[in-house]
Amino acid sequence: MSGGVASGPRAESGANGVLGVVELRLLLVAFVLATRLPLLLYDTHLSKDGPLYVAALHLDRSYAVPPPGNPGFVLAARLLSVFTRDGGSAYALLGVVLSVVGILGQFELGRRFFSSALAAAAAAALATSTLVWCYATAVESYLVWLAVFPILGATALDTARGRSRGLPMFLTWAVGILLRPDMLLFGGAVVVAALALGKAPPRTWIIGLMTAAASILAVVAFMSWVLGGVPEYLATIARQSAHHAGFGPLRAGFTEGFVRNLGKWLLFWMWTAPVAILVALVGSWLQRGRLRAAGRLAILAACWVAPALLFSVLQFTGTAGLVFPALPLTYLLAASGAVAMARWSNGRVRPVTTLLVVAALSCAQFLFSPLLEVRNQRDAILNVMFFNYTLNAYTRPGASNLSDYGIDASARNTLRQLVRPEPLPDRTP
Repeated sequence: MSGGVASGPRAESGANGVLGVVELRLLLVAFVLATRLPLLLYDTHLSKDGPLYVAALHLDRSYAVPPPGNPGFVLAARLLSVFTRDGGSAYALLGVVLSVVGILGQFELGRRFFSSALAAAAAAALATSTLVWCYATAVESYLVWLAVFPILGATALDTARGRSRGLPMFLTWAVGILLRPDMLLFGGAVVVAALALGKAPPRTWIIGLMTAAASILAVVAFMSWVLGGVPEYLATIARQSAHHAGFGPLRAGFTEGFVRNLGKWLLFWMWTAPVAILVALVGSWLQRGRLRAAGRLAILAACWVAPALLFSVLQFTGTAGLVFPALPLTYLLAASGAVAMARWSNGRVRPVTTLLVVAALSCAQFLFSPLLEVRNQRDAILNVMFFNYTLNAYTRPGASNLSDYGIDASARNTLRQLVRPEPLPDRTP
């Protein structure tokens, strides 16, 4: 990356080759569609909240999508429902659309630092990430983060560098808030950092605040109309927040709150991008001296990841999709690591080849990871934590939560079962 992470990346990443930017975009779209559309043939869409999202398409008092309601996401699925046979298929199709947007956004983000060829390879590798692929047609809204964060990151970088007045960043942030209102906080830190680093004038700050306020006002107005009033909507948010807070360290304690939540987040992150993380770490070590000079980028990166990670620790509900905000940045760092490895090897290891190998290994992980035969609690834990988030989720759907097996999901029991597995609990009445 520029700013010290990778000096002269465009020159060191290799030439763009015979394919131009438009051709690479079309190839990425074709790749995403080719790997996602076949999943629409399956009727099983990985989601415990699926029935709630489908019922929400009616836009009546039965609307029970977890607060703050994600109205833009639901309305987008309702729009697509005219092309599908049922509500679940509408959300699955929306997932494909968001996947395309997210991978193209990752490509544009990568082009801020690397050659178009390397940016495309990194975007393709992100597309093959196990969770990104598995959630592609799930009736869940986590793909909103995948679609919004790369574009928000690219536009925030332009703003921080003084190449933009902030309007593209504000519009991206507004769309994100409408789709998932938690983007107010998750994306807000990036926006504030970009404005501060770019030394934006007061007028730009005011426009940003007005954009966010208008987006939140639209969300509150719509959800209040659906649920029957502002008090009803606010009460729903309060109930759900209180429920989620029960998983955090303030109520569950340090071990079952902080350690368990952070541990699960890290495990999900490492499971979905193991090779990319390895390449990023190796590259960071090889260019550790240059990293010290990347202050502005480090600030943006911290503001990108910190809010979502903090939420995961304080109110984690065991959902793998909460690692999505960190994945675009992970693969950006993997591309930077590939450049560092190429420099260290005097060009014998090509960055594009490295990222394509990452993509190929991710494909193998998603397509060929086995589903364990559940003979004890350890087998069930490994399936629920890891192997269910592969093609098995579609071809061999089964129990998706430890509670389905009657297994204690506490950190202490999980660690005990991994070391000394015990038989499944007897659930005979």
